[in-house]
Amino acid sequence: MNEMYDTLAILRHDYKFHLRSISELANAGDIDGIQAYLAQAQARLPENDLRHYCQNAVLNALLGSYAERCEKENIRYEVMLSMPEEVPVPNYDLCIIIGNLLENAVEACVKREQGRTVELQVKTQGTHLAFMVKNSYDGVVKEENGQPASTKKDGGFGLRSVRAVSDRYGGYMLTEWDEGMFTVYVMLNV
Repeated sequence: MNEMYDTLAILRHDYKFHLRSISELANAGDIDGIQAYLAQAQARLPENDLRHYCQNAVLNALLGSYAERCEKENIRYEVMLSMPEEVPVPNYDLCIIIGNLLENAVEACVKREQGRTVELQVKTQGTHLAFMVKNSYDGVVKEENGQPASTKKDGGFGLRSVRAVSDRYGGYMLTEWDEGMFTVYVMLNV
């Protein structure tokens, strides 16, 4: 994703040079030259539009990768971020929380035939950084001691990892579910 952003920034910078070249070809009446030049320029553009969710390049890359995955799996993907550019949480911990929650959400959605949806909200509330991931699922939750448990062989590390990060920041993680939607809330004290 960072390479795609760099490529797009270079293309935007070089835009004026491309316009000059096309203008010169047009002045010379060289339609074939214009078409060849445009074909070359178009071939260099990234295939997918770059999605920009926030000023954090690492989070943009992570969120963009899940956007592509959801698009391929026909999952409605909605991201709402309302957080400052700088938060006192390292990217490493942010990626643990968001990556694990989105991974679980996408995996749950894929088990459904239709009505697939993943929603991520991240916002600051006073001295807290709050995360919410809500997703559709097949309605089956394996429980242990009133908490969701992984159905994967040797699984369940994702939510444990998220809980460990929330504990490290004096926060908490809550889960709730009904017949069709599963929601995870994480709050960090920052």
